[in-house]
Amino acid sequence: MLCVLMAALLFFVTAFTQNGSYLTEKVVGFVSLAVTLCMVAFADKKRIKRLFTPVGFAVFAYVLLCGISTLYARSGKFAIAEFSCVLAAFGFYIGITLYAKESAVSFRRVAAILAAACAPVGILSIDAASSNLLMRPFRALMTVMNAGYGDTGASFYARLHTIFGNPNIYGGLMAMACLLSLYLALTADTNRQRVLCGILLTVNTVSYLLAFSMGSLGVFALACVLMLVLCPKESRMSLFLLLVQTAVVALAAGMVAARGFSDTVSGSLLPLIVLIAGCVVFCLLEVFVRARVTEAFQGKGKLMLILAAVLVVAAAAYLVAGLNVTGAYTFRETSDFTRTADLGAGEYTLAVEASAPVNVRVAYKNMNNLIQNTDTELATGTSDAPVAFTVPENSELVFVTFSGGTPGVTIETAAYSGAASGDLEAGLQAAARLHRRPYSGPFSEW
Repeated sequence: MLCVLMAALLFFVTAFTQNGSYLTEKVVGFVSLAVTLCMVAFADKKRIKRLFTPVGFAVFAYVLLCGISTLYARSGKFAIAEFSCVLAAFGFYIGITLYAKESAVSFRRVAAILAAACAPVGILSIDAASSNLLMRPFRALMTVMNAGYGDTGASFYARLHTIFGNPNIYGGLMAMACLLSLYLALTADTNRQRVLCGILLTVNTVSYLLAFSMGSLGVFALACVLMLVLCPKESRMSLFLLLVQTAVVALAAGMVAARGFSDTVSGSLLPLIVLIAGCVVFCLLEVFVRARVTEAFQGKGKLMLILAAVLVVAAAAYLVAGLNVTGAYTFRETSDFTRTADLGAGEYTLAVEASAPVNVRVAYKNMNNLIQNTDTELATGTSDAPVAFTVPENSELVFVTFSGGTPGVTIETAAYSGAASGDLEAGLQAAARLHRRPYSGPFSEW
């Protein structure tokens, strides 16, 4: 029961810090700091010594650096609010280090608390962009508490925006949750544990994959390889099959679930139904199949290497194709989508060819905008006529948003010309870069 309460507490703290108002984030940070100081003050010397490790010094140095950075950060109160999130995380780290028992059972409990706290975030992120069945009352609760959720997460363009409003922040959290869930599933001893850990692993991996944070996925894949290399030889085949099983179920569930999303809230129950079905399939494989297959493959290390090589090649080919295969965009729902271009300062003209009129908005982000996730509008127009805009000197990225297209409307090309130097060739090269449709998720065509 205590573990369940701790997981719930961690979930709500995460929900407040990552998508709260500046006030709630600062309050959570202040409370976390006060609780941390109390935990340290009332701990005995033996527990305090646990903090004096290389990892402990590294964590403390990172927190100290984050605190100092708020004194000179350009973003002002935004940086202070974000530092509050670091303080909350630091508080949980101190609590685990000081009061967790030094045993394998205690480590499993801590891993279960952390992984279980992340699972509701994944479920709500999926629901926020589909049925809103669970997210509607949760959003109302958080709004009453001044968390400022609004309609965050209520969109899906090739990937979940998540209830954090940022798939990349979400990706870092869920990568950790997936690694912990893998450990729990691998070390489960009873069928009850296998079922519970299987559900946890499926929920976390499916929602993690739907967010498709490429940087996070790359690090996660590297972590999985290191796990295979460093795990005991007798457990290596079992871990490999668990990774394959998890990837197959998560990919299949993600591809089917993506049909229930749209660029705005779809109202579809399909993603949640598919998530439940994925949990059932995974648990059946975990209880009745994986152990038997592991026994059959024991002592066949070369076969495992061949299978691993085939999977790596297939994944690499898929990513290369995703990054290079381009095409037109067809609206599935009345909504919007955004493309980016790295343009130098100067005057440009954007020409859009579409099967019916669509709205066009051009904006740019400077360094402060990138930090605070805001932008500054440069021009608006429609696809019926070229849209002229001027990129300022401090621009880091230019964002072109297309909206108002009814289902079935297709944007064939979007090319911009012109540059600060007036070089026509540079303008054409830039146009080609914008026309290339960047890959933004594994489900963009589903």
